[in-house]
Amino acid sequence: MKKILILTRTLSRGGVPNALVSFLQYVDITDCKITIGIEINEADLKDKIDSKIEVIPYNDLLKSNLFSKLMQVRDNISKNKFLYVVWKFLNVIEKIHKKRNIQRLFGKNIYDSAIAFHQGNATKYISKYIKSNKKIYFYHAERIMPDCREKYFLNGDYIVCSSIGVMNLIKSKWKRIDEQKIKLCHYVVDYKTIREKASEPVDLIKKPLSLITVGRLVDDKGYDLLIETALILKKTGLDFIWNVLGDGPLMDKMKELIENDQLKDNVKLFGAISNPYKYMKNSDILVSTSRNEAFGLVISEAQIIGKTVVATKTSGSIEQVVDGISGYLVNYNSNDLADIICLLFNNKNKMKMIETNLSKKDYNEYNKKCAECFERLTFLK
Repeated sequence: MKKILILTRTLSRGGVPNALVSFLQYVDITDCKITIGIEINEADLKDKIDSKIEVIPYNDLLKSNLFSKLMQVRDNISKNKFLYVVWKFLNVIEKIHKKRNIQRLFGKNIYDSAIAFHQGNATKYISKYIKSNKKIYFYHAERIMPDCREKYFLNGDYIVCSSIGVMNLIKSKWKRIDEQKIKLCHYVVDYKTIREKASEPVDLIKKPLSLITVGRLVDDKGYDLLIETALILKKTGLDFIWNVLGDGPLMDKMKELIENDQLKDNVKLFGAISNPYKYMKNSDILVSTSRNEAFGLVISEAQIIGKTVVATKTSGSIEQVVDGISGYLVNYNSNDLADIICLLFNNKNKMKMIETNLSKKDYNEYNKKCAECFERLTFLK
């Protein structure tokens, strides 16, 4: 039986965790003993994976009361520049704590495959502390993240990227990595569950035009562009509702912008929603306003439901959307985004044509290819 270790950031709802869960649902794991180590102890997706897969929160485990108190102190002084030295020291303490946990929990084993499914700490820990016959590092971001260093990727058998744009980024930035090791693997999408959940009833405010955006409230998702576009649409006199599903650090700022710009009747914040698909199904257009997006899982989910997608041009969206055929692509510009939304509102036949085109895609065959790619790169020798 193959012994597999997967380190990732979290199993909470989001693009990367959902991608991992979907892969594990589609690949053959009957001959595998799989352990998933998560850095942040959030695992609301755990019930979606096989019960034989062990999930271990390696940062919370073994925490003492003293350590917890030290971390609370660290978090409270993070904005005080006069206590920077103390904050830095406590960060070092946390790094030592994580290293020891990794070594205690996973360092004694020799794995057939060790997979860092989230770039950052997972890559560093597998690179430095895990013994494995095969090491695979996934990269999901459209830019080089601050916590990612080329040296930790050098001993990988493969660096697996979620889009061609990410592959090109790695090749251009990290010259010491053998290009033959850089591979492409698109995400599996659980289309049956998505369509089933999309059919559930939902109570939504009805207006002539219903827009929806789904994603964490973080800077990369471009919510400033959303607000700017909503203001333009309002000035045109368009009667619309723009529902925003997701939680994150920008929630308070978004509420403030909506209040200050008098958009309370047009932009609604729902927070995190366990079933976003029924909201997508009852909307006219899914709008993706991302600044950076290696692979927009939400875009694929909306297309599965047959919804017209309007997305800003990112390395992921230009692979997922054929402009005018399976959705629409725009530059990161509020005027351009407002123009295409108005165009679609005034030409409903364009949306019907998109829906017809999307209905022809064979997701069973697509998933089969993605799962085979994942299995070949990660589980097989």
